[in-house]
Amino acid sequence: MKNIGKLLLLGGAALGGMALVNRRIGEAYRPLPGSVDGEPGGYVWRDGVVYYHTKGEGEPMVLLHGFHHLSGPHEMRPVYDDLAADYRVTALDWLGYGQSNRPPVEQTAGVYQQLLADFLEDVIRQPAIIVASGPGAAFAVRLARRQPEKVSRLVLINPTGVDQLADKPSCWHTALGLLFKLPIVGDFAFNLATCRSALRWELENRIFFEPGEVTESLVDRAWVTSHQPGAKWAPLSYWSGRLNLNIAGDLGSLQQPTMIAWGQQAQHAPIAGIRGFKRYLPEARYRAFDRTREWPQVEDSKAFNALLRNWLQGKDHGAAAIFPGEVEPQ
Repeated sequence: MKNIGKLLLLGGAALGGMALVNRRIGEAYRPLPGSVDGEPGGYVWRDGVVYYHTKGEGEPMVLLHGFHHLSGPHEMRPVYDDLAADYRVTALDWLGYGQSNRPPVEQTAGVYQQLLADFLEDVIRQPAIIVASGPGAAFAVRLARRQPEKVSRLVLINPTGVDQLADKPSCWHTALGLLFKLPIVGDFAFNLATCRSALRWELENRIFFEPGEVTESLVDRAWVTSHQPGAKWAPLSYWSGRLNLNIAGDLGSLQQPTMIAWGQQAQHAPIAGIRGFKRYLPEARYRAFDRTREWPQVEDSKAFNALLRNWLQGKDHGAAAIFPGEVEPQ
């Protein structure tokens, strides 16, 4: 009986300590500044207000960032700034990211697919070039196949949906989701995962190939964005597998010209996954960017933007790329 009492006392003290840490971190809250310039806009959607910025004139292009806890419109800024010289570029803050509302619920792949379809219908209002990263690329492919009139071309960066994040969530993902949803322990676990040292390690070892690219301002922005009210829920949807979507069956039916770009040293979605896309969509334009990981459009922005512009304008005549596990034709 005494042992049980001691365990309860220790457990209560641990929970109290976690709650105190959570409260102090919450008190350090700072508003998140915008990461791109241009004309701001707010789209009142069914689950919250979704913010976006638009710049330039011409054919519409919509930029969709990834779903990692470090993600946000800042990862599309090089494309946004450069391509706005020739296109009307819109950078969307997904629900739960950037300056958009962050409702305290897990989202699903279906929710984000519907958000994208409604945003294109109500805000863009004409066929658009979609540049999308990670799971957002899978959502764009599904939409392009089901509603081809909304999408003119696809540019997919480190896409998932064939060999990665294509299956139903595993027991591990479900358990992880349950842990992070706990009111005190879950918040504490998320605060540990998003402390400055953890964010810096993730940026230096998983996001960027060159650790020297990670600046104090980048770490600070990552900390601020991951400590907004409700910040844990959107990344939790990603971690728990609720954004998994199998698009193998969609790829073979795509009508839109497609370019697929990959970071040669990517870890979240390793480049070996490109073989799955080539099985179902061999006619796409493929390009790997060496010495880049999750954000090739940031780490090698000059080459990425030049390739993108040339491909869109029909000036790209690059040879088919050979990737790990493939044999060059004789």
